[in-house]
Parts: sequence; C-alpha cells; structure tokens
Amino acid sequence: MTVYVFSGMKVADGSIIWSDDLTESEGEALNIQNNIALQIAGHLKTELSLDEKEQIEKQPTENIETFNLYQMGRHSWRKRGAENVKKSIQYLEKAITIDPNFALAYAGLANSYLSLYWGRPLEEAIKIKEYALKALELNNSLAEAHTALALFKSEHEWDFKGAKHEFERAIALNPGSATAHHWYGHYYWWTGEIDKAIAEIKLAQELDPLSPSIHRNLAFSYILAEQFDLALKPLNRLLEIDPNHIQVHFYFGLCYLGKAMYNEALEEIKKEFGPDSLDIQFWEMVIHALKGETDKPREWIEQIEEQPNWESIINPFDMALSWAFLGETEKVFFYLDKAYEKRDVNMTILKTTPFLDDYRSDPRYDQLLKKMGLE
Repeated sequence: MTVYVFSGMKVADGSIIWSDDLTESEGEALNIQNNIALQIAGHLKTELSLDEKEQIEKQPTENIETFNLYQMGRHSWRKRGAENVKKSIQYLEKAITIDPNFALAYAGLANSYLSLYWGRPLEEAIKIKEYALKALELNNSLAEAHTALALFKSEHEWDFKGAKHEFERAIALNPGSATAHHWYGHYYWWTGEIDKAIAEIKLAQELDPLSPSIHRNLAFSYILAEQFDLALKPLNRLLEIDPNHIQVHFYFGLCYLGKAMYNEALEEIKKEFGPDSLDIQFWEMVIHALKGETDKPREWIEQIEEQPNWESIINPFDMALSWAFLGETEKVFFYLDKAYEKRDVNMTILKTTPFLDDYRSDPRYDQLLKKMGLE
C-alpha cells in the first residue's frame, strides 16, 4: 500500500509532503494504522505527547479475526436499513464474544442500536447507553463511544447539555470523525441552529464523501431550513451512491411538498412506502389539506382518533401534525402534550419543523420547549 500526504490548506499548490510504501503481513495488519500515524507525525515534525503516542500505539484488539468482524459490522451499519443494521449487530456481537475487551466493538454496537432503536421507548433503548459506557470503561479516549453516548443523551434522554459535552469531547479526541460531525449536526437540528447543522454535516460529507446517510441528512437539514432546491443536490448525489437507500424518495417527496409540487411529492412518497402503507395515507391527507381540501383529511384523522388503540396506528407527534394542517390549535397542543409525555422521539425537532410554524406564537409552544430543555 502506498500512502500519500498532501499539503493542507495553508499551502496553495497541494504538493505531496511525504509518501511511502507500507507492506504488512496479515498478522501485522492491526499495526498499519498506528505505523502510518507515527510516520506522518514524524515527517510533519509534529511533537507527540506521551499520552498521544500511547494512544496511537494502543491496539484495539490482538485478534485479527475480531478486527475483521468489527470492520464487517461497520460496513453493514453504514448501509443502514433494518436488515443491514441487524447484520452489523451479529458481526459485532461475535467480535465481543471472541474478545470481551474490544472497546471499538462495543461502541459499534451502540451505534448500530442507535440506528435500529430510533423511536423506541427509553426502557428498550437503554442498551445503547450500556454499550457506550462499556466502551468508555475499556477506553475513555474512544471518540466513537462518546459520539454514541451523545446521540443517546439527546434523542432518548433529552439531555441536550450532556449531549453537547459528549459531542465536543468526541470531536476533540478525533476531529476527523465523520460520524461525530454528522451527529453533532443532528444536535443543531434540535437546538434550532440549522446553519450550524448544515456546517457540521457538510464537514462530515468532506470527511466521508461516499456515506449515503450523510448526504441524506444534509438534504434534511436544507428541508428544515426550507431551502428545498439546495436539498435536491445531495439527494441526487445519494441516488448515484445508493439508489435503494432508506428515505431517499421520502425526502424527495418533502422537497416537492415544500415547493407545492403535490403530484410529484406523492409520487416520490409512494416509491418509499408500500401501496397500503399508513404513511402514504397520512401524506395523501397532508396534501389534501395543503390544497385546502379539508373534509377528507378531517374524516380520516377522526376515524383514527376514535380507535381505542390509536397510538398503535399513529404516534402522538404525527397526530399533532395532522391537526396542524387542519388549523385545529387545541388539538395540536393536546397531542403535542401527549407526545411529550410519551417521549416521542419526533419531539426533538419541535424547535425546527416548518410544519408547526403557525403555532410558535402560542405560549404553550415555548413551555414545551422549556420542559424539553430546548429553551
């Protein structure tokens, strides 16, 4: 393998500072990242502290099979989708069976369960925190574990102050972590700082330009900012990278919805969900309401509301949105309160969703944000 190090932003010509051929046997493969880091530091005349040198030289695991299982798990996780994430968990669980002290694998499990358990109740999702803390117990300098803990704190515990601390710790430990910057962008969605969210996710995109989820969430950032034309660019790039990636057509649909291109919006949303999906019914009702055709959406949501098990059909936050499109203020806040009580994960975008803009002036809106720790 040949390694090239190019000059950074301070040198305009982009010249090569150093290059070398590195060859490792299979048994030495675990050392190669450490060797690269040490050689680069030496050629850049960077003075490493004793702690930094020890951290570089520390092996994540002594077992090459375990490390390969970890890499396979991470590869499956990057592709997202429930089946891929479940496969990643299988690889990572096998890795910690072989090496119970492999901190990276525990951090990987935390990340995988964050993807799989999005929207799950706190009591189910608690294993995410357990895996992250186990990783930190084994290696407190592991950026991946701090990142996973940060996202858990914000999505599931609504501890936004604690989440910010963990994100900053992760980025200080590894400024080149695309996942840390990507998920720090999520944090800024929730705090309503969309410009910062876009900046963080763009940085993540530069660090990992082939990550489908980063392109998808950059698009979502622009959707939250109601910059729908800008959102289309990362979505089109995502189609090139992974045309079957989850939510890509749904986000195209949201862009067209924002541009009042209702037929195109529904066409894209239908590509995302099955023909009999409740999601399609929901967005069909939204489009009717946006067109001023309110009778059919009202009948649809009232029928759901009358069901004793309505929460198994639709979450409280989406009930609030349904009534928001119909202009029913009291219903909106009734279901937002329900969503708060149930810790509906969708409440994390309360400060930024454009679908509730007409209700922000109501004092109850700020009261909810304060209870969540977002004001």
